[in-house]
Amino acid sequence: METEAKDEQATDLQITEDDTDALHSKIIRQIEYYFGDYNLGRDKFLRELTQSNEDGWIPLGTLITFKRLKSLTTDFAVITAAMKKSDSKLCEMDNDGMKIRRSKDKPLPSYDEARRENVDGRSAYVKGFPEETTIDELLNYFKLCGNVEHIQMRYRSIQKEKEKTGIFKGSVFIVFPTKGELEEFLKKEDLKYKDTDLIRETKETYVKRKTVQRQEHKEKIKKSREERKKLQAEKIKQENAIKYEKGCVLHLSNLTKTLKREDIKGFFEKFETVCYVGYNIGDEQALIRFQEPKAQEAMDKAKESNDGKIDINGVELTARIVEGEEEEDYYKEYSKTRDAVRQRRGAGGRGGRGGRFGRGFGFRRGRNEDRNGNQKNDLQEENVKNEDEPANKKIRSE
Repeated sequence: METEAKDEQATDLQITEDDTDALHSKIIRQIEYYFGDYNLGRDKFLRELTQSNEDGWIPLGTLITFKRLKSLTTDFAVITAAMKKSDSKLCEMDNDGMKIRRSKDKPLPSYDEARRENVDGRSAYVKGFPEETTIDELLNYFKLCGNVEHIQMRYRSIQKEKEKTGIFKGSVFIVFPTKGELEEFLKKEDLKYKDTDLIRETKETYVKRKTVQRQEHKEKIKKSREERKKLQAEKIKQENAIKYEKGCVLHLSNLTKTLKREDIKGFFEKFETVCYVGYNIGDEQALIRFQEPKAQEAMDKAKESNDGKIDINGVELTARIVEGEEEEDYYKEYSKTRDAVRQRRGAGGRGGRGGRFGRGFGFRRGRNEDRNGNQKNDLQEENVKNEDEPANKKIRSE
């Protein structure tokens, strides 16, 4: 019984010693990471702490607030005992065991562009780790692969409820002390992590490859946007395009001030459907556009109904079909004027002027005057009332 008791005590003592050694190793690794070339050169907060006093001391009370060290221990005595076992002697404690600093014999290299290129030149990109992998698991794994100076886990940001959080992407950047050690790592065959083959390449190769991929992706998005804009513009153009069918437009002359647009429209509506009447009281000429290419039929029917004459309210008119270049110019001017009016409406305007065939092409200002109040006598308009007017006032039928 006594022998068994001694054996149990010896086992407990061995477990305690093993646990202590493991803890000390983790403390050394973590603190030397804090003060290492890679981290201290980039960690502005820690670097400012070392520069806050002439000797570069940092209170252990501050250091144990750091998350990873705090998770290992907050006991100053344990930290002091651990650091005494360090082989690198990168850090040193003060005599009271209350402060720590990077050794004066190991000054921090300046972190400039040359230094950054040097670090990248001995860094590797490794992918193939599960999302749930921890930094401790990675540290233990890469310890078997050689001397690693730094491991950077790569995260992607996601929105979780009201806060952003990071998800491990399954890839890391690892920094080796020398470029030769990096090359030895990349030469290793069949490197796996839990039965998963690891993808490995230099960080420089990875960055170049991703830069090309990102540029190609940007170009693809840009091209896609341009194509969508082009298709949208074409769609709008097609939607806004006027159906140009020959034989829709009829020209009237010899009009008098007694005729109104409604009189002209009402007269020809008895024969064919009228889309627009371009006329203002006082004009001697007018243009009528029919919904279908039946201007000739409308003119013939109008004459047949009145002994070969076109007579509206006692006024005998002369009519002819608008053809050829005159017809083409009509539709071009109509389209241009209509588009200009729509643009002005979109910008809060009220309409605009036309050209040869008049302002608005169906969007009447309401009076037979120009902007200066002068009476107009020339053939200028094919217009009807604004679509925003009450339905009972609209002349437009299309």
